[in-house]
Amino acid sequence: MRLRSLFVPTLFLSLAACTPRPAEPAVVTLTGTTPVGVPLVAGTRPELEPNDSPATSTALVIGTSASGERDQAGDVDFFRIDAAEGALLSLLSQNAALVRVLDGSFSDVPGYRPLAVGPGFVVTDGGPLFLEVQPIGQGPYVVSAVRELTIVPDLEPNDTLDQALPLFPGEPAIGVSQQRDDVDVYAFLGRGGQRVTLTLGGAERGSAILPQLVLHGPGGVIAQGSAGSDAPRHFDAILPRSGVYAVEVAAPPGSNITGVRAYYSLLLESPL
Repeated sequence: MRLRSLFVPTLFLSLAACTPRPAEPAVVTLTGTTPVGVPLVAGTRPELEPNDSPATSTALVIGTSASGERDQAGDVDFFRIDAAEGALLSLLSQNAALVRVLDGSFSDVPGYRPLAVGPGFVVTDGGPLFLEVQPIGQGPYVVSAVRELTIVPDLEPNDTLDQALPLFPGEPAIGVSQQRDDVDVYAFLGRGGQRVTLTLGGAERGSAILPQLVLHGPGGVIAQGSAGSDAPRHFDAILPRSGVYAVEVAAPPGSNITGVRAYYSLLLESPL
């Protein structure tokens, strides 16, 4: 889709008036294994032995922590997490390696990469998840499951500039490809000479698509490209002059994946 008439007075006025912002939970960046200093969430409970297989796993409620200890060399423990479809989860650990996450059929969960930066992942099918934990060292360990947010569709329709959703600096936007070749449009006010950074992600957290971004401004396209397969991609731009800028986000042409598995995250920042 090509955007026209970027400087639409009605859109400019509505953005300038700062219409009420939807409540958006912040996306948290976590590390896969943190030997020390992991903040524990309320409700830490001990593991229940034996729990060395998915069938004997200890329940780990989202929003709580579980503690355990190494019984012998090579000891592994399993914890069960019941998560709803579309939940974006992150796992934390102290003195333990988070080896892998299995689904209800004991297959590896797509999107979970142990020891990766920001190992949050989307639960594509509701049901039980099984977390395999390997203790590190001789002391006790703690694991936590944190719900970052739930992927919900962006407000449709938003496929033209007249229907664009406002994009506020520092507030992540989460969108979903509702149908094949769906295009989502966001808009923000910029000033001449302002440096902005757009961060586009999704695949690193388990999305099944590599979303594409196009930044439109006075005189045409300012930046464009696709998100990375293993990490979010940052797009830096110097705005040529003040006005309304539009950001298109879409799945690759011809993509036939829709719904909760075809989601993206978009963040606008303006460094000093």
